[in-house]
Amino acid sequence: MKINVRRGLFKCALLVALLAVSPQIAAEALPEITWIVPVFPPATIATAGGSVGGLGYADRALALVIQRTPEFDHKIQRVNLARFVLLAEKQDGICNPALLMTPDREQILVFSDPAYPTLGHRLITTAKGAEKIRPLLSKNGALKLDDLEALPDLMIGHGRTRVFGVEIDAFLRRMDERRLTYDVNSTSTAIRMLSLQRIDYTFATPVEAGYYLQQDDQSADTMLTSFAVEGVPHLMEGRFACSKGPIGHEMIARINALIPTAEFKKSWWPAYEGWLDENARRDATALVPTH
Repeated sequence: MKINVRRGLFKCALLVALLAVSPQIAAEALPEITWIVPVFPPATIATAGGSVGGLGYADRALALVIQRTPEFDHKIQRVNLARFVLLAEKQDGICNPALLMTPDREQILVFSDPAYPTLGHRLITTAKGAEKIRPLLSKNGALKLDDLEALPDLMIGHGRTRVFGVEIDAFLRRMDERRLTYDVNSTSTAIRMLSLQRIDYTFATPVEAGYYLQQDDQSADTMLTSFAVEGVPHLMEGRFACSKGPIGHEMIARINALIPTAEFKKSWWPAYEGWLDENARRDATALVPTH
């Protein structure tokens, strides 16, 4: 009788131990997603410790995705895009929350449906510069670069290594030949040069311009405005991207189900819209589906 009691107690103790560790076993069994999040403000803005609570508009969308997919074990790394591509080629479960889709990238990544329809590259100038630009606008509010080229002595600041697309890149080469360009090493530098009135305009996405303007104390009193450029796509389609394995495909399927919801749109749009100048905000509201 004593032996049966001891065996019963042993079985109970073993059952309690198994129940205690079962949540840990279950957690360890979750498929792992490693989010590679390069710092590219204001889409992604690094926070102390690289936490998911970043203030960028893609950071906020990612936070919602993580919240709505508890069936995955999510981890975040704030490293550059080259590291993301390298890891995605080698292992499954590697994802990025904000990437433009290109044919080369499609070879190694699976992309979500368009998640962030945002304004593309535009001409960025100050209120004073806008007075010279507005007479050149077409009826749809866009600027023809040929007309801009005809204006004498307007200086543009741009980085030689940055690519804007066929129309703007060709225009910049012509401006270089006329020596009407000022070399800058970054968009943030170009915005500062605008505020100091050392250049008349630059090219960038309006959300970048708004972000860097706010970050620069010397530009606090500068008001920027932006104009669409004819021949340049008005919208860019940012997407989530994952490695092309079973885990990556499953993660993208979950994201695609979330993207059309009002909850997803509300997660990122206010953060994005807040960086836009008045002209860009009006264009974005007209171009982007209701949020």
